[in-house]
Amino acid sequence: MATPNIVPRADQEGGLGTAAKSWGKLFIENPTSGGTAAVTISNLDVDKIALDVNANNTTANIIDVASTSLTTGSLLNFVGTTTPADTASNTLVNLDVDFDGVGTSDFKGIYMNLDKDGITASGKTSNVYGLHIDLDDSVTNVGTVNTYGAKIDNHFANTGGTATAYGIDLDVDGGDTNIGMQINTAGTHLKLVANADVNDYATLSVANTGDLTVATVGNGTTDSDLILDVDGNVEINADGGTIEFKDGGTNLVSIDSTGALRSLNYRTLYIDAGSMVPQVTNGATAGTEEASTNDVMNDYYAFDTSTTEYVQFKTVLPEQWDAGTIKAKFYWKPNTSTTTSHTVAWQIQATAAADGGTIDSSWGTVQEVNDDVLGTAAGRVHLTAATPAVTVAGSPGTGSDNLVYFRVLRPSGSVVADDLNEDAHLLGVLIQYKESLTTDAAW
Repeated sequence: MATPNIVPRADQEGGLGTAAKSWGKLFIENPTSGGTAAVTISNLDVDKIALDVNANNTTANIIDVASTSLTTGSLLNFVGTTTPADTASNTLVNLDVDFDGVGTSDFKGIYMNLDKDGITASGKTSNVYGLHIDLDDSVTNVGTVNTYGAKIDNHFANTGGTATAYGIDLDVDGGDTNIGMQINTAGTHLKLVANADVNDYATLSVANTGDLTVATVGNGTTDSDLILDVDGNVEINADGGTIEFKDGGTNLVSIDSTGALRSLNYRTLYIDAGSMVPQVTNGATAGTEEASTNDVMNDYYAFDTSTTEYVQFKTVLPEQWDAGTIKAKFYWKPNTSTTTSHTVAWQIQATAAADGGTIDSSWGTVQEVNDDVLGTAAGRVHLTAATPAVTVAGSPGTGSDNLVYFRVLRPSGSVVADDLNEDAHLLGVLIQYKESLTTDAAW
């Protein structure tokens, strides 16, 4: 005859033992055909613990769960629904442990030793997760929701001894492909926050095209630098693409796959008086002068004080020229010694002709700069300030496609600023142009 169940006279009545007199042991072995859970606790008292374990263990496990034949399901399965009241909080699993050791030791808050001992068969795929957190919010929220898949706070309360804190320490190796961390998100993949100010941070984001954006944000400043402190070489490999340096959306410098450098730099080109020709109509007078003591030679053009005179030169600006406006400075000297109370005026204008263009084309608008005489002794080099922007007539294209003609003049006395009462000798002209971000292909 089978042993009958021990049941109380009424539902939820009675107990086994009391706080004063308890049973010493409890052994339960559910038979293979038991048909129900080996132990079932159904606690209907909403403010009392369903299972309370108080242990004085020092060398043995407090709770020991072992299984060698589990094929489906979980070794431990926690299923529940929590409905916390407003401002309240709940925790699914709460581990509140004090580590009181003072000697050399290893203590692990949570330790998982997971060994994959089965050989994955050919054509099969095993997905083994040391820790898998699946946190879903599938409702339409109205308030503010912050969800954290994992949050780790590791703080030292004092600085005694030598303390090193690791939020996460990853050691991943041995596979054909080893990935230390994989982050899949529709937003910012990684945010690095400064400890002193949470409003100072850097982010790394990957777009669906594979574009990686590294951004720095400062708290009300624009000095959030990107610093590469490298003990070795820095390699930027664009794999046939273009390397670009930008300020906002403006491209400042680029290097294409051929190694061609394109930038928005300003460059200069000097044209000496010896490379100029006098204009047939009202041309300035060419001259060559040797300094009396050290025999320093100068080619120059002498411009009259009372008649507007001209010289011209032509050149091909470098192909990096952006075909925009240019500026000019003039190197010159007075004919003889004079007083410092005088000023000379220099003017320049330009026109360009491409392949098939008309040489006899209109000049661009003339621009002027004034310069005061330096000192009273003769033989001093004078350098003017820059002219206003000079527009090159003829609608030039890229620099190398144009033969650019320049005309330099000293306007006559109708210009109030020019009151130098002697010839002014032009020694040369310095042209400044701006580079383009495009360049011609190799010839």
